[in-house]
Amino acid sequence: MRAYSPTGSLIVQTLEVVPATSGITPNSFRMIHGELDFDWDGNTEIEWNDQKTVMRENQRVFVDEEGLEWLESQLVLRKEEENAA
Repeated sequence: MRAYSPTGSLIVQTLEVVPATSGITPNSFRMIHGELDFDWDGNTEIEWNDQKTVMRENQRVFVDEEGLEWLESQLVLRKEEENAA
């Protein structure tokens, strides 16, 4: 079976969150217009092992081929056509 959005677009992904930390250049902190500012050092460490599927209203969030997001309860399941490639 395949999953489709209510608009008929094929569901192709789940929406995921991947934690990451970005490095800060030492001695770059300053106040600008009363707000803390600093420079990034260009390095980002991504924690792939902590990747999680986004949940909304206690349901997984899926993404269709148009990039739109849908809750699990909104998906429509259909059998593939026998002659489909």
